[in-house]
Amino acid sequence: MTYDLLDESGQILREAGRLGQIDPNVMEYLAAPGRVVSFRIPLKMDDGSFRVFDAHRVRYNDALGPSRDGTRISAHLDLDEGKSLALIMAIKHAAGRIPAGGGKGGIVADPRELSDRELQSLCRAYIRNLRPRGPAYDVPGADIGTGLQAMSWMLDEYESVTGYHEPTAVNDKPPHPWWIAGGV
Repeated sequence: MTYDLLDESGQILREAGRLGQIDPNVMEYLAAPGRVVSFRIPLKMDDGSFRVFDAHRVRYNDALGPSRDGTRISAHLDLDEGKSLALIMAIKHAAGRIPAGGGKGGIVADPRELSDRELQSLCRAYIRNLRPRGPAYDVPGADIGTGLQAMSWMLDEYESVTGYHEPTAVNDKPPHPWWIAGGV
């Protein structure tokens, strides 16, 4: 028997709804993510070869506020995992009375196999493909395979795309903007 994170997180949601005596109509609405975006990122590698990377972003529910958190770069990332983790983030924010919804996603790649230039290109392309709408809508944050530098590149790309300086558009970036161009 294999463990199914999506099924397990759905069971947690249903049990929470039962215990909290939540209206069945609300529970039906919460049974699936509010928005799922999947796209492909073409990238010319340093050796001249060409690769295509799959990417996703799940905004589970934004009833309490903008979706927040979780951008992975992992060879094992899949959409069901993103849905599960976004649901868990939404539950966590609601339980903690944090005015935010749950968000997760990322790029299917092994960051250890990428040069800094390739990783930066992927991070920037990820944000461009999300067509960012700002911190009142969705705020990506770091997770497995990302960190201060990756989030800095994402913030820099967000600001380049939108034309606005908006430090709150991305979580988990360094406190100093000089990190954007350099490596950590």
